[in-house]
Amino acid sequence: MLGANAAGGAVIGLARTFDTDIGAGDPGYGLLFGTVFCGIAGGMLYGPRLVPDFSRRRLFGLSISAAGVSLVVLALIPNMVIAALVTFVIGAWAGIAWVTGYTLLGLEVADDVRGRTFAFVQTMVRVTLVLVLAVSPLLAAAFGKHEIELTDAMSLTYNGAAITMLLAGVLATALGFASYRHMDDRRGIPLVPDLASAYRNEPVGLRRGDPGGGYFVAIEGGEGAGKSTQVELLAQWLRDQRHDVLVTFEPGATDVGRRLRSVLLDRHDDEPTPLSPRAEALLFAADRAEHVTNVVVPALAAGSIVITDRYIDSSLAYQGSGRALDESEILRLSRWATDGLRPDITVLLDLPAADGLRRVQTPDRLESEPVEFHERVRERYLELARRGGHRYLVVDATRSPDAVAEEIRSRLSPLLPTSRAELAEREAAAAAAEEQARREQQDRERLEQEARAAREQEEATARAARDQAAAEERARRQQAKEAEQARRDAERAARQSAAAEEKERRRLAAEAAAAAAAEQRAKQALEDAERRAAAGRHRAESSDPASRRPADTGRSPAGDDPPTRPLSLTDELFGLGDEADETVQLPRVRDRGEDR
Repeated sequence: MLGANAAGGAVIGLARTFDTDIGAGDPGYGLLFGTVFCGIAGGMLYGPRLVPDFSRRRLFGLSISAAGVSLVVLALIPNMVIAALVTFVIGAWAGIAWVTGYTLLGLEVADDVRGRTFAFVQTMVRVTLVLVLAVSPLLAAAFGKHEIELTDAMSLTYNGAAITMLLAGVLATALGFASYRHMDDRRGIPLVPDLASAYRNEPVGLRRGDPGGGYFVAIEGGEGAGKSTQVELLAQWLRDQRHDVLVTFEPGATDVGRRLRSVLLDRHDDEPTPLSPRAEALLFAADRAEHVTNVVVPALAAGSIVITDRYIDSSLAYQGSGRALDESEILRLSRWATDGLRPDITVLLDLPAADGLRRVQTPDRLESEPVEFHERVRERYLELARRGGHRYLVVDATRSPDAVAEEIRSRLSPLLPTSRAELAEREAAAAAAEEQARREQQDRERLEQEARAAREQEEATARAARDQAAAEERARRQQAKEAEQARRDAERAARQSAAAEEKERRRLAAEAAAAAAAEQRAKQALEDAERRAAAGRHRAESSDPASRRPADTGRSPAGDDPPTRPLSLTDELFGLGDEADETVQLPRVRDRGEDR
């Protein structure tokens, strides 16, 4: 605690210098000073509550080491924003360490030296704080300023305050590690699973690998508190809820335990020396080890609810407080004997020691102890319940057994696991539902197959109808095509016949025209021959002057034009002649209808 306080004092003493080095000014100093104390207050108030089931001895060393690591981070990163956040974390861990250390001192120190112990601690805290506040600035000045070249363009500068904080963080981390190793009361259980289980309010130890899913209930209390009665009432209620219940007790639940119980509880007035407290604690631990290994663990593995009358807390109360033995040793011995197995819930039946002893009919060796012994036992039980948090249910045992049983049932009802009978019913119901679902699935598949077959049949019928319609359509188109082809052939034949007839008609017309032309040419040739004959006669008469007469000239006596004749083939072939004194009519063009 003093080492952790020294590390925190170094932060307070160097905060001003550190703030000046990073250039934050007075606002930065005020911020750092405020955040560290806010962190301390938050750690003291909320830190232990986050993990109420975690070992306080482990938490003490862990918090000091975490505070030291955070101080190292603060020294290595001289940034104001990061410094404010890290300073708050440092304060939180320091607050957790401080309140945990005071709690452990209060639990471990005897009442007759408690005041002197706390006075010594307070005095040493003040002395340590004054020394650190005086020495830390001197160390910072001695270290001076150091610059580390990373690259040509980058370097890190650390002043004496940062270096001193770094050394204080390393010191705090080492002190925390040493405290953890020295005070660890959970040896053999890894830290991370232990911390995670404490955060989730789960027991750590043997039950970690247990697949059975059972539930472990411990009934604790002083003499005459009615533990056996409540165990039977609770067991009956759980059986009515169809749970598998195993009722057991300590000591004496096994063959070895029965022999140990005789040694531990039977009164032997003729014994020369009574049983020593350490031997008593060892015998209880031996009975518990046999009990857990052969009775409790197999039942939990089978999924049963185990209700035990007394467990580890009885040793802590009776041997720890009643016999004034070291509680840490008793706890370590019991945890070793049980391999870390803890109850899921512990029901503490609280009853004043005097009232409980009056209920005892035949007292055994422990019940015969004086009232002061049993008062110390009761106080220890209540202290364990206060420290245990939610894992404990403290019930006022001065009430009637039915009222006590009802309170226990109301607390356990939402915590209990599902019974194996209910699980079996659920599994059967799930299997039936699965079978029903399988059958429904088969029915659906059958209906789907039938519907698919019907659809396929309908599709086949429709496809056949479509094929038939398509075939008929193709036949109709083929018939139409053939009819069209026949029509086209008939038209082509008609055209060919008409063309042949036209050709024949043209040929006949041409032949008729040729015959007419030949006849015309023959007629024209005859006429030409007659004209030439007449012309010859005319020329003969003209060549004889004596024989010329006016009528032979072919002209009218009065001087009219000579007679007109058509142009003949001879005229076309041989010309009209130079002496022809007549008018020739050119032939008509047949197709134009006019003279040439």
